[in-house]
Amino acid sequence: MIELAFALAAVFVAPSDAPPPPLPAVAEISRDQENEPNVSAEGGEKEQHAAEPAPRPYRGVVLKPIEAVVKAADAAPEGVFAAFEMNVAAIGTQDGLVYLNSEKDYRDQRCLTIAILPEAQKALNEQFGGDLRQALLGKTIRVLGVARRVQVDFYSDGERTDKYYYQTHVGLVKAEQLISVNEPD
Repeated sequence: MIELAFALAAVFVAPSDAPPPPLPAVAEISRDQENEPNVSAEGGEKEQHAAEPAPRPYRGVVLKPIEAVVKAADAAPEGVFAAFEMNVAAIGTQDGLVYLNSEKDYRDQRCLTIAILPEAQKALNEQFGGDLRQALLGKTIRVLGVARRVQVDFYSDGERTDKYYYQTHVGLVKAEQLISVNEPD
């Protein structure tokens, strides 16, 4: 099932030399002044001056699970780039991936799932002392990435049927995408 991990990596991550996803679709979500992209009226990047402070932590669009699910469905087959904040209600593993779910039942249509790929798992295990379940279960996390609607097919006797449902996944390919872990509010 290593193919699944590579497929997820291809879906969730642009090549490192590629520009970030375009902001206009995301910028429509919030009109808050603090969340405006750092661009000039002409559309180019604003010039940085030596007296300006260093860049702040991510202050863009932050979506709750239900907002991510709805926006990913609306944007399908494309995804929605944002930070996603959720309480980790359940954790599962399959085919070398770790799944953090916002609902106890991962099949719940309101569930947002963070799919952690093996390379990121290794770094996060080092960061959290080797036990992701203990470190993250019940915590409020914020993850930066792209939420995409993913079709999950049903199988019968090893054969795919014409039945399916959708889940909403954010691929966590690099540990740096997990931008905060806190006790729940």
